[in-house]
Amino acid sequence: MESSHNLDAETESPAEKTYHNDTKLLNISSWSNTVSWLILAGYVLVFIGRLVAAFQNFSQEDTVTYVGPSFSSFIAQYNFWINSLLSLLTGAAFFLILQAVSQGILMLMDLEEIVSDQL
Repeated sequence: MESSHNLDAETESPAEKTYHNDTKLLNISSWSNTVSWLILAGYVLVFIGRLVAAFQNFSQEDTVTYVGPSFSSFIAQYNFWINSLLSLLTGAAFFLILQAVSQGILMLMDLEEIVSDQL
């Protein structure tokens, strides 16, 4: 009985010997794609919110007491813009990484299918 089990295992083609679950990989790819868009949208909304808040603060300043730009106001503005842009770039990086994961899984599944067809 044991010899017939070994014979069945030896006659399986390499295409039938897979260690992954195609459905799970497709779900992971789909979730990665969806989450990447949600993350990008979230970071863009945060960036827009920061811009709106900054322009509201600018428009509400009292122009009567305005004495001109100073070094500290320049540093504050510089810090605001750098932080805002870095936040947006962080969201873009997360988006690209998750898109690469999604497309990489699909590419590897296609590659496995092509290789198994050739055997």
